Amino acid sequence: MQGLILLATFVVMALISVAVSVFAGLLADSLPHLHDMFSLLVFFGILIVLLPLSWVIALRLTGAPRAPG
Repeated sequence: MQGLILLATFVVMALISVAVSVFAGLLADSLPHLHDMFSLLVFFGILIVLLPLSWVIALRLTGAPRAPG
């Protein structure tokens, strides 16, 4: 049961991470005098940082052990 709670917590954290990444990408897209690809780089850059961080936060919130045994 603890694994299911960990998975659900990670899914919620991942959805929040995607929402933050989309918001930052749209914000970067609305800035004038920037190349169009900059918003895509902002989106993927933030997502690459936040998804592993979501896993760490989910582990800490649920108190799950890092390694079996």
